[in-house]
Amino acid sequence: MSEARCCLSESDAPKGVAPDGDALVRFKYLNQGGANVIFKILPWSTAGAEQPFFFVDCKDDTFLPVHHGDITSQVLRVDKGLDKTLRCDEVVSGFHDHVRPLFVPGKISVIAIDSDGLPTVRSVALPDLDFTKHLMKHQGILLYPNVMVALISKAETILPKRKSDANQPTPTNRWGILLPDMSPAVGSSVTIEVKPKWLAQSPTAPLNAVRCRTCAMQVAKPKDPSNYICPLRLLDGKSDTFFRWILDRVKEQLVEHSETLKQQQQEETPITSAIVEYLTRGDGNALLHHLRLLQTLLDPQGVHLRSRMYPKPTFDHNLRLAMTVRDCSLYITAQYAAGTGSIKVDSKLGDLDFKSADKIDDWFSKEEALLKEAAYTRGIDEDLGCLVAEQLVA
Repeated sequence: MSEARCCLSESDAPKGVAPDGDALVRFKYLNQGGANVIFKILPWSTAGAEQPFFFVDCKDDTFLPVHHGDITSQVLRVDKGLDKTLRCDEVVSGFHDHVRPLFVPGKISVIAIDSDGLPTVRSVALPDLDFTKHLMKHQGILLYPNVMVALISKAETILPKRKSDANQPTPTNRWGILLPDMSPAVGSSVTIEVKPKWLAQSPTAPLNAVRCRTCAMQVAKPKDPSNYICPLRLLDGKSDTFFRWILDRVKEQLVEHSETLKQQQQEETPITSAIVEYLTRGDGNALLHHLRLLQTLLDPQGVHLRSRMYPKPTFDHNLRLAMTVRDCSLYITAQYAAGTGSIKVDSKLGDLDFKSADKIDDWFSKEEALLKEAAYTRGIDEDLGCLVAEQLVA
C-alpha cells in the first residue's frame, strides 16, 4: 500500500521509527452495536499499565508518527467479523462510492413504471443542496496484529478472524475506521441519538394500515417503549409528544453531566427548545426531508416486487441504498454556555454503511412477517402514538 494511516505498537514499528510521548495513545471501550465495537482514543500515560500504541501516516517506505492531539477527538470503530456484515474497508469504500453522492446535487437512476405498466430506469435530479456537512468523515485505519490483540481483550465480541481468513495466522491485520467522537462534553454539550428509520410508509403496507412501518415493527418486536417515538413525528414536529420525547433525552444527558440539579433544570428546557427548533424549522428539518426523499425515490415499489422488477441490478442497488438510509443514526449535538442561554445545535449522520446484498432475503422475510402477523393493522392495548393513526382520525 503506497499511502495509509496505520496503528501499531512500539514492537511493530519498523526499524528507525521511534515515536515520542506525544504520539502515544491508549484505547478505552466505549460501546457496541450488533456488528461493530467503538473505542475512545486517549493519550497514553506512564501511570497506567497499558501498552502504548501510536498512529503513523505511511507513504511508500516513510512512517510519520501522528500527534495524539490529531487523534483523540475521534473514536475507533472495529467490525466484529460476523457473517453478513461488511469489513471496515468495505464500509469506507461503500460510503465514498455509493452513499456520499446521495447528499450532493446530482442525479440518481430510479425505477419507475411506464405507461404500459412496465418497469423502466430513468434519471432523477436530487435537490440543488449540499448536505455533506451532516456526514461524518470516514478514515480507514490499518490495525496491526498487536493492536487487534489489545482491542479483542477489551471486547471479546470481536472475532480474531473471519471465516475467510481461516488459513491466515492469528492474529491478523484488520481495518478499522476513525470517526468523529460525538460524546457529550460535561457542562458544555449534550448529544442525543435519533433513529429516523422509515420516514415514509412502506410501499407494501396494506391500504387499511393504522400505523407506519416502524411502528408496525415495534408491535411485532417490542423494544423499550419509554425510548420510542414514531419517526413520522420527527418530520411533523408539532405535538407535545415530540417535545416531551426530546426533553426526556436531554434530561438523561444532563442528569449525568450537570454538576447540580439546579444547573440541570436551568438548561434542560432551553436546550430542548433549541433542538426542537432545529428539527422543525432548521437544518435538521431539511436533512430529515432529504432522507425521506431518498427513501421514496430509491424504494418506491418495496422488496416484495423484486422478483417482477427488471433490471434487477438497479432495483437491488437502490434497495440497498434505501435500507442504508433507513438504518442510519442522527446525532444531534447542542453546545451551550451554562447560564448564558447561548446554544448552538448541529448534527451528524452515523451508521451509513452501504448494506450488503446478502441482507435482501432478510428484508423480504421481515416484511412478509409484518404482513402475515397483521402488524400494520391489528389493534393493540398500548398506544404507540403513531402519526398514521392520528391522521386517520383527523
